[in-house]
Amino acid sequence: MDVPYAQVKSGIETFVPTGNRMTAEDHLGVTIINDAYNSNPVSAKGALDTVASMKVAGRKVVVFGDMLELGDKAEEYHAELGRKIAASKIDFLVLLGSFSIVVRDAAVKAGLDSANIHIASDHSAAVELLANYLQSGDLLLLKASRGIKLELVEQGLKATMGRRN
Repeated sequence: MDVPYAQVKSGIETFVPTGNRMTAEDHLGVTIINDAYNSNPVSAKGALDTVASMKVAGRKVVVFGDMLELGDKAEEYHAELGRKIAASKIDFLVLLGSFSIVVRDAAVKAGLDSANIHIASDHSAAVELLANYLQSGDLLLLKASRGIKLELVEQGLKATMGRRN
């Protein structure tokens, strides 16, 4: 396409994702990656691979909500994700949605300590868990299908952490 290498490189280096698509920001020392615009098995695994490859001063925390519209294989895909989460060596997992038990059980069977997995009954419960756990230096990934509305967790967490600090 005859686009100069320098122009392509500059475009990639200055790209800023929008709207819950792997957007990253620092909030009071916690790096929050919001990838909750959409979720499917491939994108969820990719987000976990990204987090696993990142160097952080603190801990790696994941909030995972259901992947929607997967049809008859939904339970199987959520179990696969639980195994992938365990392999990703995260420190703390908060689950939200109707497949939370499936993800938790698969993650535990794959070696993730059940003490580090929490099923939140709703967005507010997830915010409370995170606000009491997160510290400066930690990395937080929010990953779910759009219908789970994880932006409510991000908004609530920012408001809660702002009052706490």
